[in-house]
Amino acid sequence: MKHIAVLYMSTFTQNETEFQNDDGTFKEITYQTNETALKYLSWKLAKSGEVLDKVFAFVSEQAESLGAQKEGIGKDYSAYNWLKYSLEKYHDKLNINTGRIIRRNIDDWFEKVKVGNGDVFDSYISLNKMAIALQNYVLAQRDEEITFHIDFTGGFRHSAVLLLSLVHMMKFSGMKIDNVIYSNMGTKKIEDIRSLLDSYSMISGAAEFTNYGSIEQISNIFYNVEYKSEQLKILLDSME
Repeated sequence: MKHIAVLYMSTFTQNETEFQNDDGTFKEITYQTNETALKYLSWKLAKSGEVLDKVFAFVSEQAESLGAQKEGIGKDYSAYNWLKYSLEKYHDKLNINTGRIIRRNIDDWFEKVKVGNGDVFDSYISLNKMAIALQNYVLAQRDEEITFHIDFTGGFRHSAVLLLSLVHMMKFSGMKIDNVIYSNMGTKKIEDIRSLLDSYSMISGAAEFTNYGSIEQISNIFYNVEYKSEQLKILLDSME
């Protein structure tokens, strides 16, 4: 199984911020919100013996050019380069803790698609380029199962719509959607917002049932739900 992450790059901040998950088992000081999400995802995958195989990023000119001096490092980084650097170091730490020996070229590990600084039309072009990049990756893996993780933290206001569109496109390519992460700067918490995607799937599933009589999407949403009320069971059975 291969694990890939997709994100929209945030710009860089020099402020040290400690983020944690709900139960406090994960805690990391980071400088950039995407850094938080990818470290958390890498940590979570490592717990089950898995690794993050590839990161696909929408990167604006600002995220590539904005630099800040990091104390103790002695050089400037753009937001994108800092993300690559910090994640590489974090994976080295995970490898030591788990006893793994994984070597990878950091530039091959990341793949970027350039996006404009807020132009909606340009974003649609970038969406198409990202979909092609992801599809090429899937085809190159042949029979390998691909699991798709999303970081919803960064980008402009319309970037969430961009990512949602991409998610639905990839679902039709047979990708499995797993972690959907948001790094909340207000609470300093890492939030699982998978239910947001499920709500969109529910709406499209209802349309699919209305138009074609199929409950495949709706059934998939409730497939892994441990408790189903009797009313829900009756409803799903009657829709089949």
